[in-house]
Amino acid sequence: SVFSGLSSQGVWSIEVSDRVQFDDGVFNSWALELCQADEGSLNRSLAVSPSELFLCEQFFEPITFTIDLAGDYDNAISIELQDAEGNLIGQPVDANSGSDLEITLNDGSRFFDSANGTLALIITDTQGSTSMDIPVSVQVDDLAIQQLSPGSGEVDVELEPTFQWSTTESTIDFRLRLLDDTGAEVLNMLLGEVVDTFMLTSRLNPLTTYQWSVAAIGECSPDFVTELASFTTRNSTATFDISESDINVFPNPVSDQLTIAKETAWEAEASFRLFNAQGVLMHVAQLDQEVSLVDLENLPVGAYFYQITEGEDSFIQRLIIVR
Repeated sequence: SVFSGLSSQGVWSIEVSDRVQFDDGVFNSWALELCQADEGSLNRSLAVSPSELFLCEQFFEPITFTIDLAGDYDNAISIELQDAEGNLIGQPVDANSGSDLEITLNDGSRFFDSANGTLALIITDTQGSTSMDIPVSVQVDDLAIQQLSPGSGEVDVELEPTFQWSTTESTIDFRLRLLDDTGAEVLNMLLGEVVDTFMLTSRLNPLTTYQWSVAAIGECSPDFVTELASFTTRNSTATFDISESDINVFPNPVSDQLTIAKETAWEAEASFRLFNAQGVLMHVAQLDQEVSLVDLENLPVGAYFYQITEGEDSFIQRLIIVR
């Protein structure tokens, strides 16, 4: 009866002594019986939300666990959090099992030296303890990206340029920034999704030097911002006019399938790229036949821009998708 509802976990020693000088007769034997309460007689369940943790070292905020108890619990209980070594995290919380139960983790620093760990949530009443393990992992973002095009120092860039950069799995969004030769901001746009290409749908000034950068945004790290890369636009007379080419793109408006037909074979590597009205890349297709069919049935209706590139030449046109 020594433990009587208390936890018996740990290492224990027992000492048996007999004051023989006060006894009469013969000591024949002694016995010790250890027993454990039949757990099957108790119906106890424990659910907690969140049931696992993903911690951000640089952006850690207190996390509150919501606990749901069911079964044979006393009215008065104690709630505590322990780490994998059994060390108490914070202070135990006393509560009534019939009320909404919560306990807050205010400091996750002990997990930040390694990639994972375990929290133990322990509910104790007079009948014993019930625990639940909560896996903990620390997320570290790899946001190192680089600009690909236009490259720093590049000249003869199109007046409606397409910006390209590398990306990483940790990135959740990008911000694109563009400055003109006076340092004025031409564009500062959060793209709203993970892409590696953006087409500017408004024309830049010809023979002008611009600077651009892209910022990778993650959940658990400060934004990674590339250095400003400068480029100079081409003369406006150097653009490629589709009306003077042998390329036909139809129908426009289109509902599901776009046809790209060329009267002669492609003379260089050619591609078709489709951008939404915000300049976000939506579809890419390689053009290696005189007649190519591009499936657009999965894209929503609306206004788009397409760019066809053949070697160093390219042109941009507006496309409408209807149903």
